[in-house]
Amino acid sequence: MQFETEQGVTLELKAVSPALLERIAIEVERQFRERGEPVDVPTYSLPNALGDVQQFVLTEDVLQSADPEQTEMRKSLWAAHKAALVDLALAQEEAKQKYLLTYGISFDLPEDDSWIEQLEGAFIDVPDKTSERRWMYLLYYGLTPIELQRIMVELQVASYGKAVDPETVASFRKGAESAARGVAEQRLGSAIRLFNRSTGQEEAKQLADELQVQGAEDGEGVGPDAKSVG
Repeated sequence: MQFETEQGVTLELKAVSPALLERIAIEVERQFRERGEPVDVPTYSLPNALGDVQQFVLTEDVLQSADPEQTEMRKSLWAAHKAALVDLALAQEEAKQKYLLTYGISFDLPEDDSWIEQLEGAFIDVPDKTSERRWMYLLYYGLTPIELQRIMVELQVASYGKAVDPETVASFRKGAESAARGVAEQRLGSAIRLFNRSTGQEEAKQLADELQVQGAEDGEGVGPDAKSVG
């Protein structure tokens, strides 16, 4: 399947084995565990009637305890666990996206290296390895957010082939594009609001400067202790 970007670059999309993507997710999780990230459900200890200490799986229903210190500890463990799961999911998706952009798309990098200068200007280190450059070019320069979302969808569809029925594929595409448009509109709206605030501040400053100059020219004070210069 071919995909032409808004910049006129033709991309050839290729199927990537879902087993490879699953392997990537497993490896990312392994790295999290190796670093000691609390991705496993935490446990807490309580003495039983015989005085022995028992371990219990922590759930949201047992965060509160009669002991304030226990309550604080449980809440802290639970919050760290939930945050680790969010970080893990994001890291897995980023790793899979990088793999898809690297090995699921065939295209020729532009001979003009101006895109590298732009990335380096944004404090992104661009490596010499071609495979690394390919996904960095697509992610940071070659694709709009909506194009990126569309390509991710098409690569997923191509990878699973005919195993998914057409109605599910159509619904998947529609939902993904709607989400991408929502993100793009949100970012654009934030940029416009920031620009408007910045412009408003500059206009206010310019008006104040003009009034100050006009006041000086008219011989009027511009401060609480200022006197006429006429």
